[in-house]
Amino acid sequence: LLEKLTIHDANWLFELGSFTNRTAWTKSDLRGEHGPRRIVLSDSPVGVALSFFSGLNDVSIDGMRPNRRDCSFFYEPIAPPYPTICLYGAGHVGQALAHILSKSDFAVNWFDNRPEFDLRTDPLQVTPFDDVDALIDGLPTNAMHLVFTHSHDLDYQLCRAILTKANASFCGLIGSKTKRARFKKRLREDGLDENLIEALTCPIGMSAIPQKTPMAIAVSVAADLYVRADEWAARLNMGIDNKTTLLKLGEPAQ
Repeated sequence: LLEKLTIHDANWLFELGSFTNRTAWTKSDLRGEHGPRRIVLSDSPVGVALSFFSGLNDVSIDGMRPNRRDCSFFYEPIAPPYPTICLYGAGHVGQALAHILSKSDFAVNWFDNRPEFDLRTDPLQVTPFDDVDALIDGLPTNAMHLVFTHSHDLDYQLCRAILTKANASFCGLIGSKTKRARFKKRLREDGLDENLIEALTCPIGMSAIPQKTPMAIAVSVAADLYVRADEWAARLNMGIDNKTTLLKLGEPAQ
């Protein structure tokens, strides 16, 4: 479908460019009273890929072909093609994965709390942090999180915060099945719901790539992210709620 744009569309197109990590709709006034379109933002993780009509009160009208006399506005989603990726750790694996993802279709946030990485900008900017909870609270919803820091205790703090606070589409932890069992035991002791605990994926990556060099792990994880992101988008398009999406994506990729 090709749609003709005019100079009247310039404002909302420029506005949209500021919100690449947010879900956005174009809002068209079918009455023609307020210009061609406006941008409407939402943090809602449910149904963000659906178009809908609404009345004057902005309440959605069921059905894709309602009576046009009842419709005042049309909302059409312009969503990022994939979730935002959040990387925790700027060690060898983190650097290799950041290098790959810097050329990918994903928007990437990269974090490390060690001072020696504060000024790193290649291949991506590393953002320092001190408070895990404050960091997670400020991140986009539906993000895919990958944890591989220098510290097992920091790994645990991050995973716990992601599972309980982030409204994430994926939480992956580098490590072995033994590490997974140890982390799940601690999460149970901390009182987390079993469904959230089972959403933790460890090990990460694709089993078809068994090599353990940093670049091999990064290639494996990046490939797995594309698979999971497509599954996430498909489930979201079907209107599945975010908790179900999180749990489904916690399963190892086939």
